[in-house]
Amino acid sequence: MQSTPLLLGLVCAFLVATQIHAVSLADIAPPGVTTKHHFHNKHVAGKHQVHIPWRNTLKQQVANLGLTADVTATIEESLFVKICNTVVPLINKYVQGLVIPGESQKHFSFDNVVIQQFDIQSISITFASPSTVSLSLSQISFAIPQTHFDVFTKILFIKLSCSGNFWASMSGTTISLSMSASESNGDLVFGDAQSSVAWGDLNINHDFPNFFCKIGQDIIQLFIGNINNLIKKTVENDIPAKIGPMVQTALDTALAKLPLDFVSQPQVTSNSISLTVDLLGHPAGVAKLKGPLHAARTRAIDPRDLELEIPETALNNLLLFAQQEGALNMNFTDKKFNTSVIKTIFPTVYAQCPDCPFAIEINAIDAPFVTTTSDSIGITVNQGILGLNLAAADGTIIPFVDLWVNASLSVNGVNITSANAVYFQLALGDFSLGIRESSIGPFDISLISSIAAFALQDVVIPQFNQRFKGIPLPAVASQAEVAISNSAVYVAFNVNLV
Repeated sequence: MQSTPLLLGLVCAFLVATQIHAVSLADIAPPGVTTKHHFHNKHVAGKHQVHIPWRNTLKQQVANLGLTADVTATIEESLFVKICNTVVPLINKYVQGLVIPGESQKHFSFDNVVIQQFDIQSISITFASPSTVSLSLSQISFAIPQTHFDVFTKILFIKLSCSGNFWASMSGTTISLSMSASESNGDLVFGDAQSSVAWGDLNINHDFPNFFCKIGQDIIQLFIGNINNLIKKTVENDIPAKIGPMVQTALDTALAKLPLDFVSQPQVTSNSISLTVDLLGHPAGVAKLKGPLHAARTRAIDPRDLELEIPETALNNLLLFAQQEGALNMNFTDKKFNTSVIKTIFPTVYAQCPDCPFAIEINAIDAPFVTTTSDSIGITVNQGILGLNLAAADGTIIPFVDLWVNASLSVNGVNITSANAVYFQLALGDFSLGIRESSIGPFDISLISSIAAFALQDVVIPQFNQRFKGIPLPAVASQAEVAISNSAVYVAFNVNLV
């Protein structure tokens, strides 16, 4: 599938929504190490850029971490019905006015036969193991208007002929198309359709305007049998041969629009088809031999066209990938949180930059870890870094302190917004602090713990919650719903085909 990996979309949405610039750290010292340094502010290209000896910009190019973010995508019968319904007008257009060419044989001839009043009353989808999807076009009917025919024979060198009209109608017939589903280059595609017909009623009538015909009934019945066979051949062979590719094309085209990279062969249940999807967007060849994850459905979500079951393992690998890419690092200032809070504790530092806002930096040294339980998501942060530096009025950044942070967060209010985005709010739970590095040398963490707590609880978390507008769902998604259960998050939505 030629689509942007979903993870990159999530990361970009996160950064755009929060409007926080990503930064990174390298050369990380073990927890508890404190060192006194002398600092020099550096002016580069019209901007003040801080030079902090214990930091280097991390320019890691993540080529292949060997990570996957496998989730189960379950495509419901309703999506297949929706797609196939778009094909019905095309089928009607093709069959309506379809001409069966006239013929001239030894004992009869007839004009072109035209199918009219073609109608499909209903369609349905069924699934059969291991990967067969069948479309049934049910209660098909059509009519053939009065059509001229001639029957003739010879008796003792005398040619006898009769002219008449015949007409026909068909009703209650079902045409079924069975297709084998498979994964190909990240897409779900369908093989050549095999057709079958369950016949309803086929009635053929005729009359002779002159009310009398000397031709024997055996020849008339031969003609009627020929017409019967031609109609059946058209229904059993010609029509399926045309509409089968129509259905396949519609399915392939619609499903290719899903922003999902399938990495397993499909498996079917009685009313759905499931495949493994890698949210990191690996090419299908990476996981070609994978079997699909178990097809599970949560009762917390009403049936939708498509449901994603995102296990903890996938969530944690997404966070690990994002951490390696530096997407979880951020920096910002808040004028309400400034050096006045350290005036009495660190008067020398305050004197360097009176009432200056703190330049707050958040850096993830290890990836956060997610756990899900019934209706709740928890995030554990180990060895995060909270940097508190001083932002001078002229743009200079004056280093102050880096703190180790271990914390637990809860993800609250998970829902789908009216803007079709997955939205949530973060809340800070327990946390512990340690001094990693400082510009003034070692000091007791208790001197700054309340300030750091304020930074986390009253600045960092509210900043995120205020700026975060949600992770947009794909444009094809509508009527989305999200639910949380033990060890997984479920996102389900209907699919817009236009």
